[in-house]
Amino acid sequence: MKSLILVRHGKAEPRVKSRHDSERRLTAEGRHEVRMVARGLARLTDAAVIISSPLVRARQTADLLAEAFDPPLNVELSEDLATMENLPAVVDRLNLRREETIILVGHEPGMSELAGFLLAGRVGMRLDFKKAGAC
Repeated sequence: MKSLILVRHGKAEPRVKSRHDSERRLTAEGRHEVRMVARGLARLTDAAVIISSPLVRARQTADLLAEAFDPPLNVELSEDLATMENLPAVVDRLNLRREETIILVGHEPGMSELAGFLLAGRVGMRLDFKKAGAC
């Protein structure tokens, strides 16, 4: 890949027992923060695609990011970004896209662990992400 941008989803609804965690949506504040980040990223990068966790809050974040680009970017979903159980496999998949700048949208602690793995070359390092944070 040409370059990689990691984004944590925006602020989401609180956890409640009556709804599965994967269904939590972005709050109004979360959508606002993501839109601000999206405008900045659209000015700073020539991203070709967004790959997102399929969980609702990440998909919503990815859609808002995609809309900021002209033309809007395609959003692909990857279950690997929901679980982040195999960081080397995630990186191998990204390496198949050599000529593209890619935006990944995911969750904590997975995004922090992926950033640490990419920077240090080993599992166990972390770079903490705030909600709607990008690296």
